[in-house]
Amino acid sequence: MEVVELPNGLGSKLRAVEGLVVGEDWSGTGVERFGTTSTRFERCRFERMRVKQFTAGGAGRFAEFVDCSFDRSHLSFSPAGRTRFVRCSFRRARLVDFRVNPVDLIDCDFTGADVRRSIFWGALDDYKRRREPDLRVRNDIRGNDFSGATLVDTSFRRGVDLTLQRLPAGEDYALALDGAAALDRVRALVDTWDRENRREALGRVEIWRSDLDGGQEHLFVCRPKMKDLAGWPAIRRAING
Repeated sequence: MEVVELPNGLGSKLRAVEGLVVGEDWSGTGVERFGTTSTRFERCRFERMRVKQFTAGGAGRFAEFVDCSFDRSHLSFSPAGRTRFVRCSFRRARLVDFRVNPVDLIDCDFTGADVRRSIFWGALDDYKRRREPDLRVRNDIRGNDFSGATLVDTSFRRGVDLTLQRLPAGEDYALALDGAAALDRVRALVDTWDRENRREALGRVEIWRSDLDGGQEHLFVCRPKMKDLAGWPAIRRAING
């Protein structure tokens, strides 16, 4: 890999060559962009990195990270995809806009990570299916440990099996294996509230219901960022059933 300067004063980019890269260490590197297409990384270290635009795969090519560490890195992701993470560590990392799709995410550790504005996709969305019909439709999302992570404005969509993940618990999260029934319970609850609180809560219900589009049965909900969504404890209990 090499660091190259971007034109027009746009900063620097860490660029990977194609092929197999084993045991390299780029810890502590700070760049505007990280870019790789058809590279397989094995046992590489990307720790304490700061990357404003992390792009892997895309352009019909596939990037893979196996047994790699991204511990304590701050990474903002570009949605370009065809990426596979296997047994990777994201301990104490800050991950923003992790919406990579298509993506495989297998046996990865997010202990202590701060994950924000992210979507973990179980399958391609309709736009990508139309644009790239040759892509495998289903993603492989299993064995990941989010139990010690902080998830904010983060969801699982299009068929992620949440029984195959370890998820955080506590007052800021709710989980239902029958998501549709859970939101019916929430709807029945908030229909009894006063007009102002009901309007705000029903808006959230519709957002959560959109998480169930495209085959997502299991519902995982993060507490909304607004400090005092009226009745959140009751909503959480209704979702958990």
